Amino acid sequence: MSNSSQDLSSLFPELLTPTTPLGSNQDLSSLFDDVLNPPAPKRRGLIRGVADTGLQVVGSAVSGVQFLTDVGGARNPVSEKLSNISEYVKSLQSAYAKGEDQTIAAIMAQAQDEGVWEQVKAAARAAGVAPVRLALGGIATGVPIIAASLIPGVREAAWGTRLGILGGLGGVQGVGMTKSGIYEAVEQRMLEAGASPEEAAAEAQRQQAYTGPNLGKSTKPLNSACLRLAQARKKQPQRLLGNRAMLGQT
Repeated sequence: MSNSSQDLSSLFPELLTPTTPLGSNQDLSSLFDDVLNPPAPKRRGLIRGVADTGLQVVGSAVSGVQFLTDVGGARNPVSEKLSNISEYVKSLQSAYAKGEDQTIAAIMAQAQDEGVWEQVKAAARAAGVAPVRLALGGIATGVPIIAASLIPGVREAAWGTRLGILGGLGGVQGVGMTKSGIYEAVEQRMLEAGASPEEAAAEAQRQQAYTGPNLGKSTKPLNSACLRLAQARKKQPQRLLGNRAMLGQT
């Protein structure tokens, strides 16, 4: 029996005779250091970076369409499906891109209770984390508006008409974006306060509704678009008269 124990100890000396007793110089958490403190994602390659940007563009384009449907109420059935598609596409991004998104979210979260100027500076810092990916994603959000400008009839229309159509779509999309943002912010705040998912969803729906307390915030983008359209149409006759004067026409 003693010979067999000696053979085992010679084969597995580190298991039978640990060099550092647990609890003395080695903390238990160090055994799970890779789990508790995962290493930062490595730098991605060029091809993976291009793929991440492409996925961002596709996901943002789907979100742009979703914001148009949110005008009928955030998280309506169509909006919910589009949101799931957008989230799925973005989930295919690399760990590096997801780490950038977490950094951006953390920067914006720190400034959410600060003044407007601090939020502007936070947005500038966040944009610097992934400038190309965020810039192209922002452009892709406007894909529905860009597509509308290419519709036959709109494309050949007078510039004032085109401006009205595109400005109107931009205002509608802004309303949907605002309603979606209100829904997500209220839902998150309610969940953090200990409310059930059903209670959080019900309160978020109430807050984002046109009859809710945030009516002014929801319709502000559309009001701004209508004001810009009115100003543009007011200037159109003046520009036409100016052009005729330059050409010597009456």
